[in-house]
Amino acid sequence: MNSLIRKFCFFSLIFYLCGLSSSQASEDPLLEKIWDIESGKIINEEELIDQFLGAEVIYLGEKHDNARQHEIQLQILEALIRKGKRPSIGFEFFTTGQTSLLMNFTQPSAPVMNMMSKDYDPESVLRQALGWDHRSDEEWSFYFKLIEFARENQLPAFATDIPWGLSSRITRVGVENLHPTELSLLVDTGLNDSEYEQLMLEEFTNAHCGYRNEEMFRRMYQAWIARNDAMAQSIVNTLEANPQNPVLMIVGFGHLRHGMGIPERIAYLRPETKQINFSMMEISQEPSSIESYLPEFEINGRTFRQDFDYIWFTSRQEMEDPCEGFRKQIK
Repeated sequence: MNSLIRKFCFFSLIFYLCGLSSSQASEDPLLEKIWDIESGKIINEEELIDQFLGAEVIYLGEKHDNARQHEIQLQILEALIRKGKRPSIGFEFFTTGQTSLLMNFTQPSAPVMNMMSKDYDPESVLRQALGWDHRSDEEWSFYFKLIEFARENQLPAFATDIPWGLSSRITRVGVENLHPTELSLLVDTGLNDSEYEQLMLEEFTNAHCGYRNEEMFRRMYQAWIARNDAMAQSIVNTLEANPQNPVLMIVGFGHLRHGMGIPERIAYLRPETKQINFSMMEISQEPSSIESYLPEFEINGRTFRQDFDYIWFTSRQEMEDPCEGFRKQIK
């Protein structure tokens, strides 16, 4: 492996999930600051929203379990509505075939969501139909608040990911062993990037606390690319059907790093698209400089940068080290 790759060090799972006391958090000068990466300056929320107004695709990159980041997503939606924008809201966490469920809920005139029983609870029906009844109430509330906002404001809501079973199948057997019907569910942009693949393999290793399985990670990368391809195509389809309104994408910020993942595929499928790569990040365990959040990596002579346009720094979740239990399992 390239010696430069061996030096690769990214935000590991520990960095994302380890706890931080409230006293430490309050001392971090980056907490609740919004950085304009190009200018290197702090901006306020109003300035951020003004930048969003001319965009066609706005990514709201998140860490999925961070409550504060979901609050910010709702704040941004509310601000865009006040500015006269009517975005279509795309969700990573739901699969493309579930779009009709989201649209039936956000468009109350749809007969499926207007049954006449007095005991009928649209939220419960939607949650069960989406397969989220087994998830925690807190996790469901993060996304339901956004869906409910779309309903209240008659905004389109659409799903973007491949079916969960298909993603799992790719990780288990690889794309090359899928059934023809499974293959028909995939979108292939044709973008192949060997250096990006190496970058992601290192990131998978970090996320698995240093454990590495080359064959499994190769299949994981196939699933990762299939998901990014599908999400990009869903966004492009929505834009082309309704070009006067922007798409606001609720997505994990891992799909936005390095200017790769979804943004790269949107640029390939629809080169003229104006995208804003906005993400929220948790502050580190100890106060750090802005530069520490934007490392650069070189693989085979190619430099990968953290290609965000704006970053909003938030508090961290208080969680135990997940790697301790993981290491015990693989011994």
